[in-house]
Amino acid sequence: MLVNSDSPDSTTYYNSGGRSVLFERGGVVYRVKGVDPFGYLTERVALSEQNRIKNVNDSHALLRDQLSQGVERKDLMFTQKKPFGTFFFGQAECEIEALKRLKIAYEQLGIENPCQPLFYKETGNQKAGEKTYQTAFQLPSLEEDVRVHEYMSLLTERLDQCSPEEIAAKSKNIGRLFGRFIYWAGINTGIFAVLGVLPINSSFYPQNWVISRYGDGYGIFRVDHTSTKITDSASSIIDALIREKHGVPFTLNEFSVYPSRVQAASNPGQFLPASKRDYRFSQILSLTKGMNVDESRLIDAHNSVFNMGFVSLATGNLEPIPEEMFLEALA
Repeated sequence: MLVNSDSPDSTTYYNSGGRSVLFERGGVVYRVKGVDPFGYLTERVALSEQNRIKNVNDSHALLRDQLSQGVERKDLMFTQKKPFGTFFFGQAECEIEALKRLKIAYEQLGIENPCQPLFYKETGNQKAGEKTYQTAFQLPSLEEDVRVHEYMSLLTERLDQCSPEEIAAKSKNIGRLFGRFIYWAGINTGIFAVLGVLPINSSFYPQNWVISRYGDGYGIFRVDHTSTKITDSASSIIDALIREKHGVPFTLNEFSVYPSRVQAASNPGQFLPASKRDYRFSQILSLTKGMNVDESRLIDAHNSVFNMGFVSLATGNLEPIPEEMFLEALA
């Protein structure tokens, strides 16, 4: 979603992740966070037909609830529920430090940095007695801020239009693509462990990952680190990030669930109770119980691919995700 004015001298701004803006200046692309302390941009993004990020809708619901209670607009904040517009010193410092460390690995591995940290500075405003901050980053291009969640939303919309037979025909391509997502989650985990970067488990949502260029294809990379901790203990990072949820490491659970639901949607008569066999894919994706799906083979495969990504970091032989994988899944 772009935000601009009617003035010929105005700068065009693009939404980034629901709480940041992208813009181009002098041929360089910048991303700035902490620009929306009162929720104006968040609301505009939430109401846009182009919005595909669930937490922006959640934030808009919070806004409506506060307005219904007569809260003055100037007092609205999104510090309790994400995404939020205001950043404080600790959050800004965490993110810049984490991305500075990640920059080291990207340079060594020949990865085009998806989010180059620049600086953080005070906004001049205070909230609840605390100074607020903005963080600034440089990006390779506007196109390289595509969130994995945004791609998944496009894919979900496509599958909602498909019959079970059509989904079954697409399931192999989708499975291969998400296998590559999981492989790159393993690579990222290895990078985190080497550099002492520990994102909290609850932050591993697809909207915090971007699809960015690597070699002759793409990789996926974590770019949001406002709650990331810095530690010198590689073992504690590995222990935290491979902690299992639903049988797979927490870091890749969101990527692992999706192909499992594709499997269920491809043969609803086998995997779903009679009352749910006419569900669209988006409804099946939201199910947490009531399915008769043996996920053991899929879990084993995803754990194996995750470990392959983790190990491949040591050799420096990283496999990019071919562009055709993204296109074939959407076809």
